[in-house]
Amino acid sequence: MTELVSLDLGLNILYSTIPSETGQMGILSALYLNNNNLTSSIPTILGNLSSLLYLELSFNQLSSSIPIGLGSLSYLQILGLTFNHLTSSNPGGLGSLNSLRGLDLSGNSLTSSIPSSFGDLSSMHYIDLGSNQLTSSIPSSLCSLSGLLGLDLGNNKLNSTIPSNIGSMIALLDLSLNHNSLISSIPSSLGGLSYLEGIYIHNNLLTGSIPSSLGALSHLHVLNIDFNLLTSSIPSSLGALSSLTYLDLGSNQLTSSIPSSLGDIGSLFSVNMDYNHLTSSIPSSIGSWGSLFNLVLGNNALTSSIPSSFSGLTSVSVLDLDGNYLTSSIPDSLG
Repeated sequence: MTELVSLDLGLNILYSTIPSETGQMGILSALYLNNNNLTSSIPTILGNLSSLLYLELSFNQLSSSIPIGLGSLSYLQILGLTFNHLTSSNPGGLGSLNSLRGLDLSGNSLTSSIPSSFGDLSSMHYIDLGSNQLTSSIPSSLCSLSGLLGLDLGNNKLNSTIPSNIGSMIALLDLSLNHNSLISSIPSSLGGLSYLEGIYIHNNLLTGSIPSSLGALSHLHVLNIDFNLLTSSIPSSLGALSSLTYLDLGSNQLTSSIPSSLGDIGSLFSVNMDYNHLTSSIPSSIGSWGSLFNLVLGNNALTSSIPSSFSGLTSVSVLDLDGNYLTSSIPDSLG
């Protein structure tokens, strides 16, 4: 089948290996073998498919390393290898794929560091390297990808800082760096990513304060920074996050009071601030969260009474205020 342009055998129950003869289909532009039970390694000869635009081998049982030969597929736009058993310690050969728009290597066992050459992939729209065993730092070169829409490096073993120039990724919509061992502070330059819709940096070792610059992210839907070592107070500027639906600041070391300005966010669905050192009374402005489903403020040092304005929380199904110093009676509105 040397004249075949597109081959789609995805979503079947194919076993065995990828035939080496596949690499002889010289004009093939699309190869879909995803969602099967293919085993063994990816044939190096696939690097001979010089016309290939789309290569999708995700959700198989492929093992061994990513062939360096794939780096010669100069027209390749989409490469999907997610959820296999790939163990390559250096996928750096992919850094020469200048036409690449989408790269998904998530759910494998890739080790070593993220190649700095990935910062040369100027056409890239999304990179997903999540759920591997990648170590060391996030290359600052990635921040030069000004057209990148999504970056997922979550569930790895990254143990350095978030690059200070991350604010250069001006088109970014979603940032996932969760479940690593990232240290130091959250860069204030994140507040310059005006299109950002999701920040997932929970379960790290981040210190310092929450940057007040995050309050400028008017399109932000999700802010999840729980299970870090953040200190200081919650910035009142977060009250300007008019699109926010999910706010999780739990399990940090945040102090002072809950800003009353947070009551200005009418779109909130879930709020978690438990296991911090928050003090003072619960602001009555919280009662304006009419769409709220989940409110968790437990295990802080909140004082005074439960605001009568909680009668406005008509959609709440989970309310957790345990482990504080609240006094007075239970409002009738909670009865």
